Amino acid sequence: MSSTIGVPTTPVEDGTSPGPDREFTIEARSQRQQIVSRFFHNPSAVIGLVVFALLVLIAYIGPMFYKYNESYLPKNYDSANSGPGVDGHILGQGNLGRDLLAQMMGGIQRSLYIAIIVMVVAGAIGVIYGAISGYFGGHTDNILMRVLDFFLVIPSLIVLMVVSQNFPGLRAFWAIGLFLALFGWFDLARLVRGSFLSLREREFIEAAHSIGTSSRRIIFKHLVPNAAGTIIVWLTLAGATAVLGEATLSYLGYGVQGSGYSLGRLVSDGVEAADQRPWMFYFPGIALILIVLSINLIGDGIRDAVDPSNSQVRA
Repeated sequence: MSSTIGVPTTPVEDGTSPGPDREFTIEARSQRQQIVSRFFHNPSAVIGLVVFALLVLIAYIGPMFYKYNESYLPKNYDSANSGPGVDGHILGQGNLGRDLLAQMMGGIQRSLYIAIIVMVVAGAIGVIYGAISGYFGGHTDNILMRVLDFFLVIPSLIVLMVVSQNFPGLRAFWAIGLFLALFGWFDLARLVRGSFLSLREREFIEAAHSIGTSSRRIIFKHLVPNAAGTIIVWLTLAGATAVLGEATLSYLGYGVQGSGYSLGRLVSDGVEAADQRPWMFYFPGIALILIVLSINLIGDGIRDAVDPSNSQVRA
C-alpha cells in the first residue's frame, strides 16, 4: 500500500499557501517489514547472522561432502597429531589420529542443539511462569516467587555433574541440555514478572479488561509482545550461556562421553598440546567463540529492530 504527498519547496513571500512543487510516494510497511528492514540495516546483526549461517552450513551440510565422518573415525596412531592439510585432513588430526574438522562438525551441532533446547524449553517455562506471577499478582505472585527462591538455592552445577554421570555417551548430552533448561529459566521469569507488573496498569490493558478480553488473550496478545525486547535479549543470552555451560562441563569431563564430541571436550583434549600443536586447541576454541558471539550479535540486532529506542539510548 502506498500514498503520495506533496511538499512545497518554493519560498513563501506573500503569505499565500504554495502548492506542492515535489511529490513523494510513501509506501506503507507492516510492522514485520519494518523490523526486518531495521535488522538488515544493522551491520553487527548482519555479520552475526552470516557467521551463524556459515557455522550451520559447516555443521549440517559439511558432513555430506566431507570425506571424514564423525560417526566413523577410526584411530590412526601413525598419523596422530598431524598438522592441518596433511593427508587431506583440513584442520589436522587429534592425538588419536582422528580428523579434527569432522569432530568439530559434530561438536558445533551439539552446541547449537544445546542453545535451541535451552532457548525453547527455558524460554517457554520462564515466560509462562513470570507472566502468571506478574499478571495476577497478590497471593499468586507471592507463592510463585517463594517457589522460585527455593529453586535458586539448588546447586545447579553439582546437579548437572551428577546427572551427566548417570547418562552415558550421547544420552548425557541430551540430559545436560534438558537440565540446563530446567535450571535456566529463573531470571527470565523474574524479568517477565517485572515487565508485567508495570504493564498491567497501562490504559490499553484496562481497556482490554473493560471489553471482557480473557486473561490468556491479554497475556499473550498484549503483554508478551510488549515485553518481547526483554524476552529476546534474555533468550539469546541464555542460548550463548548454555553453549558455554555445556562446553565447561565437557571440559571438566562431565559432558559428552564416548564416541560423541563437543567443542568443550575438544578444547580439553587440546589444551595440554596448545604450545606444540595449537590447531588442536585453537580451532575448537575459535568455533566456540564464534557461536557465542554470533548468537549475541543476532540477539542485539533483533532487540534493536523490535525496539529501536534501545539503540538510540545506547548511542
